[in-house]
Amino acid sequence: LRNIGSDLNADYNENSPVDAGEAKNEIIDIVKKLSGKADLMTNGANAYVLPYIKSAVNLPLDSNGYDCTDYSVPFLMMVLKGYVNYSGKPVNLSGDIQRAVLNSAQTGAGLYFILTAENSEKVIKSDYDSFYSTGFNVWENTIADSVKQYCDDFACVADQRISGFRWIEREVSETVFENGAKVFVNFGENPAIIEEITIAAGDYLVVKG
Repeated sequence: LRNIGSDLNADYNENSPVDAGEAKNEIIDIVKKLSGKADLMTNGANAYVLPYIKSAVNLPLDSNGYDCTDYSVPFLMMVLKGYVNYSGKPVNLSGDIQRAVLNSAQTGAGLYFILTAENSEKVIKSDYDSFYSTGFNVWENTIADSVKQYCDDFACVADQRISGFRWIEREVSETVFENGAKVFVNFGENPAIIEEITIAAGDYLVVKG
């Protein structure tokens, strides 16, 4: 159930085989029934669950980084924004917190954190050591401040579709929303001046329409 939005598996049991198409149809039936009883959030966002969910987490907000990739373009977010709430990987487990926030700003995504009541040192050398930075006591103040600021900044585009996207410079992008608001993101190490507006290095700027 936890991966119903991301994984699609066949079952090659000789006595009762289920191919991927049958599995997909069964998942659609389940999600459709559940959506009538509650707002659903999925881990991932396979196309066949999109009509029935309200939110999705762990979506890829950036390219895979292969050598043949020159730029990332948020095609999926252009489809989802305004219809499904979404976020990328947990910010506190991203390895590069600043870039994770910038990727979220660029794609209109929410901020997603995974937290534990116990200090994350408890999971070292266990089956859960992927949760290496989740202690609530460590992140409490950071999250309270950063999430409030982020929500305030993006309140004007919370339910707005993405109407345009472009890379203005090598490290600077512009995302345009249907109400005319623009989000400039500067991934570079130096300030950028776009349309007589200065975007600080490693920062984003929301300009209301």
